[in-house]
Amino acid sequence: MSCYTCDRSGPLRAVRSGQSAIHSAPTTFAAEALVLDFEAPSLESKLTKYVLNLDHESGQHKAVLFRDLLGISASDWRYLRNQLVAGLAKAAVQEVRTAAYDGANLVQYEAMIAVYGLNGKVKPVRTAWKFAEDGLIELVTAYVDDQKIDLSELAPATNPWLLKGTRIVDDDWRQLYQEAHQAAVIAAELWTPTPITINDVVEPEGVVGWASVWFVKAPAGLEMWLLRNRLARRRRSGVELAFVHRTQSLERAESYVKRFAEYIGVHGVPCQLHTYLR
Repeated sequence: MSCYTCDRSGPLRAVRSGQSAIHSAPTTFAAEALVLDFEAPSLESKLTKYVLNLDHESGQHKAVLFRDLLGISASDWRYLRNQLVAGLAKAAVQEVRTAAYDGANLVQYEAMIAVYGLNGKVKPVRTAWKFAEDGLIELVTAYVDDQKIDLSELAPATNPWLLKGTRIVDDDWRQLYQEAHQAAVIAAELWTPTPITINDVVEPEGVVGWASVWFVKAPAGLEMWLLRNRLARRRRSGVELAFVHRTQSLERAESYVKRFAEYIGVHGVPCQLHTYLR
């Protein structure tokens, strides 16, 4: 069994899949290493104490733009955080350079992310991140950049609608599940498994197996809704939603749970992913 944990604590961690010849900096990052890490303490601190802080000596103008153009204030930091983390995995890396931090020269880069505001508007947000040699990524700054930026050139913004309401009912959980499931099914169908050969016979769907999403710290309402609708089973800690693709492809099942977890993660629901060989 393989386990992908997406409820980690600490700063974001990147997996290098490319190198810049000039700066030896990452040019692309594995989405699963970034998109689901919502609990980094550095993110909360940077957003609440700097980016969205109307009283910060040098950052207050950023907070004003977020408030006036997107309707996002310091109390909405989770709403912004989730979109930045989700968008970072899909954004193109720009302006790679080195910068000094506490006496060390670290790689810094920028990423333009489309953000869905609480006022219903979508604006481009320019973000800067620092990348340490140990693989940790931390947010440096973020601000609304509404000057000559074509939103059609950016990855589409994700509207974390679930975080807007204060009272969540069964219909909300049903909608969240259906949207996540539909997105995950598409991801599984579009995935091309790695073929394997067994006794000179090629198996185009690759290794056989299944995968699951474990909700360890999910809202009680979601857990109960999943259990009542027989979509998940109770575990020692939390509940588990299993997925077996019709071809029994392990890679397709893995693609399903990753996309499912990514979607609900944007709405602030933490999870863990597991894969199982048959």
